Amino acid sequence: MNGTPTPPLPSVTYRTLDELSGNQTFKTAGVSLPATTGNGGAAKTYKFGSGIALAYDAAADSYTLTSPEGYSVTMTQAELDPSSSQDSSTYFKRADPTEDRVLLARRQVNGVRLNYTMFGSWTHIADTSDPGGTQRTDLAFGGVPTQASDVPKSGTANYDTFVGGTIISNNRPYMLNDQASSASYSSATFSINFETGAVDTALNLKGSPPGGGAFTDFGKFTGSGTLDSGGPGFSGALAGADTSGAFAGALFGPQGKEMGYAWYLLGSTFEGRGIVVGAKK
Repeated sequence: MNGTPTPPLPSVTYRTLDELSGNQTFKTAGVSLPATTGNGGAAKTYKFGSGIALAYDAAADSYTLTSPEGYSVTMTQAELDPSSSQDSSTYFKRADPTEDRVLLARRQVNGVRLNYTMFGSWTHIADTSDPGGTQRTDLAFGGVPTQASDVPKSGTANYDTFVGGTIISNNRPYMLNDQASSASYSSATFSINFETGAVDTALNLKGSPPGGGAFTDFGKFTGSGTLDSGGPGFSGALAGADTSGAFAGALFGPQGKEMGYAWYLLGSTFEGRGIVVGAKK
């Protein structure tokens, strides 16, 4: 007698970020660094689910961010920068002596806004009168993650990407992307082997001083990592000439349709931090 056939796995349904309603909580992955340069050794990576916790209160129309280190802030419409747009919301809050700046954004790849992936940047200064106190900047990705049962188990995926961020070289900042548009001066490759869980990426970083000026080519940095067991998160290490760093991020949407990761680099002549977002080809 034949045994009972194995039933098919239930299909996974997703809602885009625009389709979400009511109260929401978001897990994230990303990096945490000193808000100022020169102390890069304190940089950390957080795998998906262990980074910033982001909660949206629909009734109050507010966001509460809680860091892995334990501090938190709630941003309401009163703290929203009036120049914010649908795709980029900036909040500022000062409750002396503490100061917080938060950016919540949706990025574009090849001119198309991502549907499931959200980026956040949070700078927290515990005491503005104490330069030696806690001053952290977190870069994190959340949104509608790919469900564990929906992460592909075979094949390889490559992604079109957008790169953003900042490099400080000789105490001078260089922007890796145009702040007024979706254009990036830099480029990246990103691929995942779903059978082995291997993640590979490469960053080609070029930047220009704020306000314009000559471009500087900071070179190529390669990264390798792994997909988290049973989940959509991934993390790994970055390396280049006299440079080391790390990245952490996650897959979002059906079958890993989108991805985003935050990264940092510490070199002998510069420090860098930024993001890569991607859409599956």
